[in-house]
Order: sequence, then structure tokens, then C-alpha cells
Amino acid sequence: MDLYTLTSEPALRAPVLVTAFDGWVDAAAAATTAANQIAEEGEQIARFNGDLLIDYRARRPVLDIVDGELKSLAWAEITVLAARAGERDLLVLTGPEPDFRWRELSDAVYELCV
Repeated sequence: MDLYTLTSEPALRAPVLVTAFDGWVDAAAAATTAANQIAEEGEQIARFNGDLLIDYRARRPVLDIVDGELKSLAWAEITVLAARAGERDLLVLTGPEPDFRWRELSDAVYELCV
């Protein structure tokens, strides 16, 4: 099972990596709010396999139930978006702080960036 899936491979101009994990390390959601703002118009280029990185007992999926009918199910996910920022591109990695496989995650992020 792969740790991540490439969803797009855009040509990047001198990219810079911006990383923001939510959770207790993200006081008042400042980092994730800023990262989401700069990546707002971005294109998803990678999605990490949450089954390998996230403890779903601690981060349950969010169910949206309206009038007794299931409308949506949202799983926590870690993604990388590519966004334009002047003469450079930004790779913006956001999502929940991983519970498992930090070393593999850091290797995969490095692989995505080079």
C-alpha cells in the first residue's frame, strides 16, 4: 500500500514547501488557517493514505446527517496543494498531525519536493 498518491504533476517554478498540521501544535488554528488561505486557489498534487498515518479512534470521520439522511462522510486527510505565489510556487502540505509512520512521511514529502 502506497503512502501517497500523486493526483497531478504540474511544472513548478522554484517551489517552497509550507507545512501546517492541525491539532495541539496549531494554536488557535493559526498555521492551518494561513496555509489554507495561501493554497485557496491551489491544485491538489498529492494525497496521503490516512489509513497508514492516522489513528481513526482519535480522529473519527465526520458524518453530516440532515433529517435522518446521511449527506456526506469526511475522513481526515493529509494533502499537498500547489499554489502560485509571484515568481515562485508553493507546495502547501496540510492535514491532521500524523499518528504513525513519521519517518516514512518525511521521506515521502522529501521525495515529492525534489
